[in-house]
Amino acid sequence: MSAGASDAKKRNKKRYGAGPQSKRWKGPRELEVGMQGILITCNMNERKCTAEAFNLLNEYAEELYGPEKVGARGGWPYRGPWVGPSAGEPPASKGLLGGDVLLCSKLEDNDGASSEEEEADEDDVAAALKKEVAQLQAGGARQERRFQALQSGANNVIFIKTHNLESDKLVHHILTDLHTTKKKKSRVILRMLPVSSQCRPSGGPAGSVFGCHSGLPAQVTGTCKAFQEDMVKYLTTFLEPWFKTPNSATYQIAFKARNSSHNKRDEIIKSIAGTEANSRSAFYQITERVKEMSLTTTGLVGKLNPKNKVDLTSPELTIIVEVIKAVCCVSVVRDYPLYRKYNVQEVVKD
Repeated sequence: MSAGASDAKKRNKKRYGAGPQSKRWKGPRELEVGMQGILITCNMNERKCTAEAFNLLNEYAEELYGPEKVGARGGWPYRGPWVGPSAGEPPASKGLLGGDVLLCSKLEDNDGASSEEEEADEDDVAAALKKEVAQLQAGGARQERRFQALQSGANNVIFIKTHNLESDKLVHHILTDLHTTKKKKSRVILRMLPVSSQCRPSGGPAGSVFGCHSGLPAQVTGTCKAFQEDMVKYLTTFLEPWFKTPNSATYQIAFKARNSSHNKRDEIIKSIAGTEANSRSAFYQITERVKEMSLTTTGLVGKLNPKNKVDLTSPELTIIVEVIKAVCCVSVVRDYPLYRKYNVQEVVKD
């Protein structure tokens, strides 16, 4: 076999695509502890669900928070200073690095320019080049977008990571509008469950139920490790703004575990509410005997305030606990039964 034929068989991996040393975005692509956003369930079409979710979320996010401010560089916000021409200055042209810089060279007079003017022009070009490099470095870093789709770790479930907005407020606004107008705006999206965050002012009373106080708040995201000890410890802090004295409310618990075998539904609900759950129902249930006992709980919520009561018919708040693999997503929402368990398909029906 000739040397040429032998070399032809030795193909480099880069010939067929990106090699192992290629530069790729190394940010998180899957739901992780410490994130906040929205869990969205769908019916066998995750790609179309993601597209519908972006359209729906962007539509209502613009109503609440205004249009997203993004720059012209690939859609990413540009945070560098503007160095374009001002009034009376010559037009801009492409610089050595591809950016827009001012035309620093001046047309020489017919009589010729002096050496001092040439040196000044060179200094201007060097300064402009240095300024352009600093501009590209300042604007080169990616800024997180308002919505970002990530893998949830479960089939027919996607996670939309949110940035600089309250996911529980946004989802409630969407469902309120759909419930009022009865206008169907999606085909494959089923449920939209916020994975919210809450803020507590340091050294002061618990924060507001829906939103963050100003003045150095300590933010707590809506995700934690999906182990019972970690969940109980995390919920002790997370649930304070809603259930700790002097705050109190009637509530129910909606628990769901996906791809997780070490979390027993009855044990989790008992640790939170102090009551046994009916394992035959996907929704939180309690026995008739506990109902007759005025629903006094001894679990985590009951310890925060004994006035907190379980109510399955018309609770003021619903504690959503969604476990996916090793991540537990938590949120406290309103109008859960009214908005059909936050199902966008059912809420538009009469």
